[in-house]
Order: sequence, then structure tokens, then C-alpha cells
Amino acid sequence: MVARPRTTTSSIEQATRIIDVAADLFAAKGFHGASMRDIAGQFGLNPGNLYVHIGSKEQILQTIVDFVLGELEQNLREVQALDADPITAVKLIARGRVKVHSEHPHRFAVYKSESRHLTGDALRNFIESRTILDRGLQDILERGEKLGIFREIAAPLAGYAFVENLDLVFAKFGQTSKVPLHTFADKYVDYLFNGWLARPECGSRATDVTVTHESTPSARGLENTTNSP
Repeated sequence: MVARPRTTTSSIEQATRIIDVAADLFAAKGFHGASMRDIAGQFGLNPGNLYVHIGSKEQILQTIVDFVLGELEQNLREVQALDADPITAVKLIARGRVKVHSEHPHRFAVYKSESRHLTGDALRNFIESRTILDRGLQDILERGEKLGIFREIAAPLAGYAFVENLDLVFAKFGQTSKVPLHTFADKYVDYLFNGWLARPECGSRATDVTVTHESTPSARGLENTTNSP
């Protein structure tokens, strides 16, 4: 159970605590699984008392999602202002993202899994902000492509894969990793760009190997199971 805040906190501080508790509950039980009564119960209050500090449950969700988007957009603006080379820019995007994820894990989890419950203006704002983030990363990737730093790629797909996999990897390993956040982000980008090859020339030898369905025990019979229901 979340510790109850002191009643002497200011209205803004109390609202922030309520939002944090709501984020914990939404992350654990889902938006529809957590009620205003659940949130109020963490403070020993009746649900009606919450409205002194906050709006509806939907507004709480919007506040949580807007907070995360605001942090991510701020990071994007800072990276854009540096006008760094594309590889450095991608690393800085990754660093900023894992920083938000690390410092606000429950809010980030709600942003990832519960934003689908937004409606109306809140949903439109969410889509607009996501478009800004997606377009910002795509611009970096496309610039790297034009400079010959990156090979020809489908920037929208590459950008989506980059952030989605980063979020998954950090959720699985990042919070318990003993390496600094910036090192974790840089290693992720390094793996993405350079793969698992110890030396570049290893890649040329690998391309000479012909892989068939019979190459490994697990691959044999693959054609018979790929389309199985």
C-alpha cells in the first residue's frame, strides 16, 4: 500500500501525490481496473474529496500521459538545438527516453499501456505529440541516410522499432542494471548499429554461408509449421 501523504502539504503537492498514486494503480491494475475509490483509499479519503485537488479519472490519465510526452518532447527539442551528427543525436534521444522511464517508471508504464483509453481532445493532443516525436526521430534518421552514415532505410518503420524495442529492453533490464543510464542507452544504440559482430570483416564471411531449412535441427520442418493455426 502506498504511504499516505501528510495533510499539511499544499494543494499542488497534494495533487501531485494523487497523480503519482493514480499512476501506480493504473500501472498495476489498468485504467479501467483502478477506481477513484481505490485512489482515494490510499489517502484515507472518500472519492468525493479527491475532486478538491484533481478532476475526473480521465483527466488524471491525461495528466499522466501529457507529463511523459512533455518530458520526451523537451528532450527532442534539446537534441534538435544541438544540431549534432545523426549518431550522436540518436544516442541523445535514447538517453533522454530511458531517463524519463527510469525517473517516472509508473507514469511511463501508463503512457505506454493506458493511453489507448484517451478520448476527444486528449486523444487528439496525444496523437499530435506522438507525431512530433516520431517526425523528429525520422528527420534524424533521414539526415543520416542523406549523409551516407546510415544505409537506405524506411525511417518511419526504423524509428518505431527503435523506440519500441528500447522501451521493452529497458523495462526488462534497465531498472536493475548497475550501469549508468547514459551507458545503457549508448550500448543499446551500439548494438543496434553494429550488431553482434566482433569485427566488421566477420560480416563479410557470414554472407558467404548458405542457410537452408536443413541447416539446424530447429529449422527443419519450418515450412510445415509456419502457417499452422
